[in-house]
Amino acid sequence: MIGVKQGDPMSPLLFNLALDPVIATLERIGDGCPLGGNKQVTTLAFADDLVLLSESWEGMARNLSILETFCDVTGLKVQPTKCHGFLLETKKGVRLVNRCEPWSISGKAIHMVGPG
Repeated sequence: MIGVKQGDPMSPLLFNLALDPVIATLERIGDGCPLGGNKQVTTLAFADDLVLLSESWEGMARNLSILETFCDVTGLKVQPTKCHGFLLETKKGVRLVNRCEPWSISGKAIHMVGPG
């Protein structure tokens, strides 16, 4: 998203006001990572950064779709060049990283971060 001014005392409040609806929506209908019981975490937000979490490629694609719809409705924008992702899977005891197509947002592929 196009960030708020760094160091401006109003920035945290504006960020929270702008993103609270999408965070609430993602937590309600998004596909997050289980925490135990019926709880899951789908988003983490700090300063002017937003992290989306999911336990599957399809779940992350759904979360990104929710974010894109929110941006379309509100006029907010995501800066795809500042977005990064990775998919960690375990198959037969072996951990695999990014054995998938990259996700996209606003029609642009998200940079997939390697294990290094």
